[in-house]
Formats: sequence, C-alpha cells, structure tokens
Amino acid sequence: MENIIFIFCLLLSPFLLLGQGPLNNPTFASNRAGYKPAESPIALAMRDKRSSPFHLRVFAGVTNSSVKITGVTTNVKTKPMFTIGLEGEFFLPTEKEKWSFLLSSAYNAYPTNTTQINNRIYTIAYKTIDVQLGFRYYAWLGESSRLYLNPSLVFYTPINSEINGKTPSNGFTYSVTAGYAYDNFSLEFRYYPERQIVSDVDENARYWSYSFLLGYRIF
Repeated sequence: MENIIFIFCLLLSPFLLLGQGPLNNPTFASNRAGYKPAESPIALAMRDKRSSPFHLRVFAGVTNSSVKITGVTTNVKTKPMFTIGLEGEFFLPTEKEKWSFLLSSAYNAYPTNTTQINNRIYTIAYKTIDVQLGFRYYAWLGESSRLYLNPSLVFYTPINSEINGKTPSNGFTYSVTAGYAYDNFSLEFRYYPERQIVSDVDENARYWSYSFLLGYRIF
C-alpha cells in the first residue's frame, strides 16, 4: 500500500509545483462594435465543452522496449512493461483551440528480466518516473472527434533500477506522440528514441521504447 501511495504522490508532484489550480479562461472583446463573426459548429461545440482552458487526463497502457549493451553488441529485448500517468493540458488562446501546452507525469515499470548472453547472465530491472513538457496540435474531424500530434521534452528518473548490477543514470530525451480522441477518450502511440542509461568503461547500455496508451479526460 505504501508503494502505491508513493507512486501516486510522484505522479502528482509536477502539477503541485504549478500552484493554485487552473486559470480562468479570459474573454476578449471584439474590436468592432456591433460586429460578431460567425462561428462554425465545431468551434461552438468546443467552446461549450471547454469552460476552462485546463484539462486533466489519466492514461495507462503498455510499453515495449529494448536495451542495447554495446560491450556484447547485442540487444536485450525486455518484457512489456506497464505504464500509468497523469496529464495536464492548457489550451492556448488560439483560433478554434488547435494548440495546447502539456505537462505529464508517468510511471513505467516491468518485472526484472534475466538473460544469458555469451555465457554471461545479464539482469535488467528498470523503473522510471518520466516528466514531459510539450505542445499539442489538434486536427478536428467533427464536433467530438480529432487527431493530434505532439512532440515533448522528457525528463526521466530511474527508481529501484539496475542494469547488470549498475545503477542507470537520469537525464532527458524527447518523445513523439500521435493519437486519436473521441469525446473524453483517447488512444495514442508514443515513441521514445534511443538513449544512454548506463555509461561504463567496459559496457554501455542504451535504451529505446514505444508505448500504446489509452486515456480518459477527467475534466
């Protein structure tokens, strides 16, 4: 139970740093008195559904990954790991709300994987907390249906992890996400490029992954 509470607090920590809750959505007066431009049905639907520029989404899914150990010039394919996280989204005051700013926090973990390579046993146990900052672009297909694409800067911190007895380092990388959303539900594909997680004189370990995530917008 203590581990569940600890993970939940870690996921919430980036949002607590933002301060006192969401900002109120500003209203801009028209520069032309008596003139009110026409709005499309999609724009009207978006305005009705979004009384605040801030939304919170929870997501979960699976992540497939691979670790490349350069000392033995081979890839160690790890087991699919479970991913869960929270995402805060701030819509920018642009036309039809096509752009937003993202802050998300995710926990990635998979069971310890032991592999024998060249008569040597390699043990991989990798768990991280990822904090992502990025922008998202929406392409609206209808009143409740839209495609989206967002690149993000990712700061990762390993917890209770080891790669063959060595402690993985923290650092940053980037990710690219493409998804589809309908009403409050979303389905997305997220790709993380190769990154170095262990640097040693004899062996280096590099890690890459991709995820399939299902999300639900709480508000």
